Amino acid sequence: MGRAVVKAVEMIEPEARPEIWMHAISNGTEDQLGKPDFIFDVTPYWDKKEAAIRSHLSQADGMMKLIETQDKDSEHVQRLKTERFYRWTFTT
Repeated sequence: MGRAVVKAVEMIEPEARPEIWMHAISNGTEDQLGKPDFIFDVTPYWDKKEAAIRSHLSQADGMMKLIETQDKDSEHVQRLKTERFYRWTFTT
């Protein structure tokens, strides 16, 4: 989906293009892309985020297993309590 967004926005004249933020979720993302441009603490909304993850269980089964099997203070669970975004930079 991210690639489709970039391709669509790329067709817009450069001066009229909106800024694009990408959410990279692969393992090793920071090693490949560096630190995210934006990091948001969503801890105050954790109950709502967890409910949203549960409502999409067929797509997020791995995340739910992590939440259910890890200590609530584990690094993995704490990472889910932040949202990280990278700003897309067009080369043309």
